[in-house]
Amino acid sequence: MSHYASYSDYKTYNLAYPIDESFPLRKDPIFTEDEWKDIAFWYLNVEQKTITELEIALANEDFYKLMVLGDQIYGHGGSFGFHSISLYGKNIEVAAINKDTVLLAYLISCFKSYTKHLLLEIHSSNFNSNLASSAASC
Repeated sequence: MSHYASYSDYKTYNLAYPIDESFPLRKDPIFTEDEWKDIAFWYLNVEQKTITELEIALANEDFYKLMVLGDQIYGHGGSFGFHSISLYGKNIEVAAINKDTVLLAYLISCFKSYTKHLLLEIHSSNFNSNLASSAASC
């Protein structure tokens, strides 16, 4: 499920790269399911610290920092199998370049909600990294 409810909502936020949270997670085949869960859990906890940095940078209107953090999130997300996280990062980067504080606040809030959802999902007994993951709408 996407954070924007409809195409018109997407147009309102003018996302450079549409985010589809139902995109399947990609698990590296060299890891067992349990090993992957450990790595994903570690990565998502690191991203929680990044979210705090994003919130501080937004409060200070530090667009350069927001741009750099967005680019880092974009690069890291796919490396850990989270395509949707990469798209959040790219959208944060573009919004920072455009100095769009409203869109940045929205994206950071949704990104925070999505990563918390994934953390909970990873520890649920129903978690399967080969299935699609979706979060509640932002």
